[in-house]
Amino acid sequence: MIHKSIYAPIFEPLKNKKISLIIPWGNVGDILIEKACYQLMKYYGIFFTVVGFSEVKNTDFTNCEELVICGGGNMGSRMGWQPGHLNIKEYLLSLNKPITVLPQSYTDSADLEGYKKIWVREKESLKWAPNALVAHDLSLSYEIKWSIKDPTEKEGVWLREDCEQPLNFSFHKRSLGDPICICKTVEQYINLAATYEEIITNRLHFAIAGLLIGRRVTLLANSYYKNQAVYENSLKELGCLWIS
Repeated sequence: MIHKSIYAPIFEPLKNKKISLIIPWGNVGDILIEKACYQLMKYYGIFFTVVGFSEVKNTDFTNCEELVICGGGNMGSRMGWQPGHLNIKEYLLSLNKPITVLPQSYTDSADLEGYKKIWVREKESLKWAPNALVAHDLSLSYEIKWSIKDPTEKEGVWLREDCEQPLNFSFHKRSLGDPICICKTVEQYINLAATYEEIITNRLHFAIAGLLIGRRVTLLANSYYKNQAVYENSLKELGCLWIS
């Protein structure tokens, strides 16, 4: 786990402000980022209210001093991959409030203008967002507050089954499935990771779940640069292994 003090450059400037924390749509990996963000906001003594993407257009932001978009991987348009995300952010920009974007990954040069500050979670994103600042993925600070059981299985291979799945990958025949299909909460995600002595996955945040509880983790490539870039920026120093 990365200590919360490492994130001071991100969160210290948000203190003593009325913050609306905007939570994008996502899977259980995104929820892990969200929960870590809540812990960080409280650690830094930041007053905040939570607004989900589905609530944005029905929310009165009059008393909000700054908008903060939670971390993840929804920056850029990626040829319409997440058009709903882009539409919501365009609406937020139209409110003329300062907006800080917490550590994200960019997929192209769209969605750059109008933000007060943008943080990215790996250096590869700087190709599209050269004025952004690099930090660690927020989930690496997550503090687990329940007892973790000892592993009962030696190895678990869990691979994603969506548009980020690499083609012709040799581990596919050994895969037990996509962990986001059976886990809907952070507790379920981390407890699944705890089942194994060793985890092999191309789900970035399942790899992080394993690292948070001290398991041996090998991260595999996804369909674009994200996994390797976050590995180089953060996970390598935490003992994660890599296979491209």
